[in-house]
Amino acid sequence: MPRPMRSRALNASGVAAVELALIAPVIGLMLAGAIDLGMGLYAALEVRGAAEAGGQYVALQGFDASAASQAVTNATSLSGVTATPAPTQICGCPGTAGISTISCSSSCPDGTSPGTYARIHASVSYSPPIGFAGLAGPYLLQSHTMVRLR
Repeated sequence: MPRPMRSRALNASGVAAVELALIAPVIGLMLAGAIDLGMGLYAALEVRGAAEAGGQYVALQGFDASAASQAVTNATSLSGVTATPAPTQICGCPGTAGISTISCSSSCPDGTSPGTYARIHASVSYSPPIGFAGLAGPYLLQSHTMVRLR
């Protein structure tokens, strides 16, 4: 008399647990990397917003280097953001490559008078909390903005 055949489904017990045990570390690393990247992007956006806040202050209140620096540092809750290098006031001529700095008493290449601009910087040293594969940092995140004063 032949032996009855067993179903293959009975022999597959525990396979899902083994698969989960193999894939869980990969999923965990991907999640940690996404969190790390997200925190870095958040810090970069905060630095950019701080530079823009300093530029907005200068546009509304006039150029004052220490007040603009204070506006940069007060614009974010991210610790360590500084207005480095310090805000500067320059004269320059607009062109296709941006603002070219010239003496305030000179004329622009097109014969017009140079405009007065303020350059506001913001920076922070950022170290990722996890730092994968030797990418632990620290990284210097910087942003700047130019504002025409007159």
